[in-house]
Amino acid sequence: MSTTPQETLAACGGRRRPRGCAARPEHAACGEACPDLSTCLRKLIPGWACALIRFTLDSGGRACLPFASGSFESVHSMSLEAVHRDTTPLFHMVHPEDFDRVLVSMMHSARTLSPWQQEYRILPQEGGQRWLRSCLLPHPDGRGNVVGYGLIADVTEERRARDELLELCGLGQVGVFRADCSGRYLEVNRQYAELCGFQSPELLLQRFSSFREQCLEGAEEHGAMLRVLDRVEAIQLYALALRTADGGVAWISLNLRAQRDGQGRMTAWEGFCADITEQMQRQVLAGRCDAFSRASFGDDPALPARRKKEPAEAGSQGLCQVLAHVRADILWRLRLPRLS
Repeated sequence: MSTTPQETLAACGGRRRPRGCAARPEHAACGEACPDLSTCLRKLIPGWACALIRFTLDSGGRACLPFASGSFESVHSMSLEAVHRDTTPLFHMVHPEDFDRVLVSMMHSARTLSPWQQEYRILPQEGGQRWLRSCLLPHPDGRGNVVGYGLIADVTEERRARDELLELCGLGQVGVFRADCSGRYLEVNRQYAELCGFQSPELLLQRFSSFREQCLEGAEEHGAMLRVLDRVEAIQLYALALRTADGGVAWISLNLRAQRDGQGRMTAWEGFCADITEQMQRQVLAGRCDAFSRASFGDDPALPARRKKEPAEAGSQGLCQVLAHVRADILWRLRLPRLS
C-alpha cells in the first residue's frame, strides 16, 4: 500500500517542514518511499539499532503499523508483514512483568495525545530477552483515528552496561543523573539522591543545582572531564568525590556518556554511578588506591560501537518531511534515559 503525502503530514502532526531533501527531491514530500531512508536514519541516529515506524489506532481500538523502516525486523524480532494490519503479535512479545505498565501507559497516551516513552522487555521466539526503548508521538488525523511516527531502539547492551557497573562495584543500587554542559542537573533519580545523603531528588536539587557545584574539586575537574568526554564519547569507572548532605564526602565510581543533537554537538551527558566510599577508605588505610587506575576512556565495550557523528543534514542537503519530524520532535525524547 502506497502512502500519500496527506497521510505522512497527518502522522507528523500536520506541520510542514520548510526544507526538503536535496539529494532525493522526488521523495521529499513522502520520505517513506525514499530508497535512502534507512541510510539517512542510521546517520541521524548513529550507534543504535533503531527502527522508524508509523502507527494507526482506529476509533475501535485496533492498532496497526502501515509503515516501518527496514531495520524493524532486526530490532523487534518480527516481520512487518506480521503486524502490518494488527499489532497484537507485538504485545504478545512483551515480558509479563512489563505488560501492564506498557499497555496502561500506551492507552493513556492515546487518550491524552501525549508522547509515549517506555523501556520494556520483549521475549523473542528464538529465546532470550531484549530491552527496547520506544517513543511514539500521537496525533489526531481528523477522521477519528490516532496516527503518528515513533522510534524503537534496542537498548539491551545499554542495560547490560548498567548491570556490569553494579557487578564491578559489588553494590545493589545505581545512581543515575543527567546534566547539561554547564553542569546543571536536568534529572536525578532517587538512588543518586540517597547516595549523596538526601532523602529525595528534590532535596538534593534544593542544595546543589549543578554537578559542578557538588563536585569536590569544583569547576576545574568538571571542565576537564567534559572536554575529554566530548572527544571520546564515554568514560568508565571514573573515581570522583562528591559533597554530601551532611557536609561530608562520598566517593563514587562513575560511568559517563555524551548526548548529542542532530548536528553531533554535545548538549548533555548522563552518568551512572555507585558508592565506593568504603572501598576507598579501606584502600587508603592499606596504603594503596586502585580506583584511580581503573578508569577507561572511549566507547564502553558493553555498548555498541559508535562512529563519529554524521548528521543526515549536511551542507545544503536537508531532511525529508518524515526525518525532519523525527529529528525535531521524537529523537531528543528517545535519548532521555528513564531514571526510575
